[in-house]
Amino acid sequence: MDWIVLQDLRFDAIVGVLPSEQAAAQPLELEVKLGVDLDEAGGTGDLSKSVDYASIAHQVRFLAQQGRWRLIESLGTAICRLLLAPPGEQEGRAPITRVELRIRKPTILGGLAVPGITLRRTREWCKLVKSKAPSRTTIERLEATPLSAAYRVHIEAGTAWQPPPGVALFVIAGRPRHDGQTLAPGAEVARAAGAFENHQKHDVTLLAVGSPLPA
Repeated sequence: MDWIVLQDLRFDAIVGVLPSEQAAAQPLELEVKLGVDLDEAGGTGDLSKSVDYASIAHQVRFLAQQGRWRLIESLGTAICRLLLAPPGEQEGRAPITRVELRIRKPTILGGLAVPGITLRRTREWCKLVKSKAPSRTTIERLEATPLSAAYRVHIEAGTAWQPPPGVALFVIAGRPRHDGQTLAPGAEVARAAGAFENHQKHDVTLLAVGSPLPA
């Protein structure tokens, strides 16, 4: 098994069950290991045969910061499904077959100890619940709790999708139009956004994080 590793991924996020944890962001420390067959990438020098670790780091950070998760367990399973899901039509990366994820909350116990979790998941575990929006948009649930949720959204060519209020969007792949602008992969859009239009020939893939979407 080949591995791509992101060590010492650090950012602040609102996560936890205590009222103080939901009122202010706290530091998180993550380590992400991606099981990927790197033979073809090594032989061709083609990044699309590997995984862009910068894009993965930004997606993980976005999912954590926009979710306001109560449990790092919920955050962790959402991240694992995001990474193990098949690449979007324009995503241009190799499939990830295995994920090992560590999440730590280094300051919550005031130096007494550093609590955290370790999750190990395979592609076979990643069973995505899918639904169809009226605009021929496919929504894949990564994790949904009563207060916070995360989804992958695939907007078909020639269609548009109107996100509901309370959801923040990250462009994983493709170049959708939004508020008169063309967005590039990696773009972030705050809650209460207007429609995302796909004028391309292939699906656009978004990461949607925030309030649970209507059933």
